[in-house]
Amino acid sequence: MDVSLRGRPVYRDARLLYAVGNMPTLPIFPLPDAGILALAPAEMVHAAIATARKAFGVELALTAPHLARLDALLAERTRAGEYTAERFPAMLALLVGAFTGEVLRLTVAGGDWGAREDDIFATPLPFLLYTRGEYARQINAVEDVMAYFWTGDGPSSYGYYQEQVAALRRLGFTAAV
Repeated sequence: MDVSLRGRPVYRDARLLYAVGNMPTLPIFPLPDAGILALAPAEMVHAAIATARKAFGVELALTAPHLARLDALLAERTRAGEYTAERFPAMLALLVGAFTGEVLRLTVAGGDWGAREDDIFATPLPFLLYTRGEYARQINAVEDVMAYFWTGDGPSSYGYYQEQVAALRRLGFTAAV
């Protein structure tokens, strides 16, 4: 474990349990305080909208174009992958992840925020669950966006959203009306 994270709450993705051989490990990143983690996803989304208004002076709606706008602002004003544990904007990353997840949920029909008993990856963060019959797909949007902020690897929030929409459509889920 990175010494700079010692004594701080961290989360290592449970997908590591399935790693075999020399597969790369997934990131360890600081979590925001427990108070924000206790919020329901809808409250996190409202906090994200309020934070964008206060920090960036923009009004956001829960739409893909507004997610793209937020993503562009974040690209200008944050430095994904360049943070130390002490300077990591964990709350901002969490709120952007919740906003991204909610836009995805509203875009593609069949998903909802999951309940703890449905959590196959044992994540302490909110996740989306898309179900159809006996099929279920868990999407860890909040975790994945936070990991992007920490490592700088992978797509930013809007790119992540686009990838997930495409993947869900390939699985037969359709755009919400």
